[in-house]
Amino acid sequence: MSQKKPITLEQILPPRSEFKLKKKPGKTYHLRQFTIADMLWIKQEFGSGNALSNMLKEQDWGQIIRMVYHQLVEKEDFLLVKKNVINDMGKYEDIEISGPQLLLESLNGAEEAMAIIGAVTRAITESNQLIKDLVNAEIKKNIKELNLAGVTSLTQLPTSMDTPSSKSAG
Repeated sequence: MSQKKPITLEQILPPRSEFKLKKKPGKTYHLRQFTIADMLWIKQEFGSGNALSNMLKEQDWGQIIRMVYHQLVEKEDFLLVKKNVINDMGKYEDIEISGPQLLLESLNGAEEAMAIIGAVTRAITESNQLIKDLVNAEIKKNIKELNLAGVTSLTQLPTSMDTPSSKSAG
C-alpha cells in the first residue's frame, strides 16, 4: 500500500501568478501584481473593508472573474463577443458576452478554479511582503488542518467545490 503524502504549500499556492485552461491548450495566462491603483479599483467596484478577502473566501465567481480579468495580461483570448442566439422564449436575440464571462465559461472544474484563486493569491502576495507573510501563514494553517483531517489530495475535497458557483456568475 502506498504512503499518502500530506498536502503541501506548493499544491495550493503556485510559484508564479499564472494558470492554464484545458479549453485553451498550450497557453499560460498571467496576472500582473496588484498596484495601489488596482486595490483602489477593487474598493470602488466591490466595496471597502475585506471585499477582496470575502470574495475569495466565499468563492463569489461573479466578482472573482471580474477581478481576474482586470489583472489578466493576456486579455486578447477573451474579448467581447456578439452573438445571435435563440433565447428561452424561442426567439432570436442579439447578445454580448463580456471578456470576464468568456473567461468564466473557459473554466473547467475545481482544479482550474483553484489554480485561478492561487494565481490571484500569488499576485497579491507578490505585491506586498506583509500580505505575503500573512497569506503564507494562513495557508500553512489550513494545510495543517486539512492534513489533520486526513485529506491528502485536493481531489478529496467535497464535490460541491468541483465547479465555480453559477449563482454569482454573470
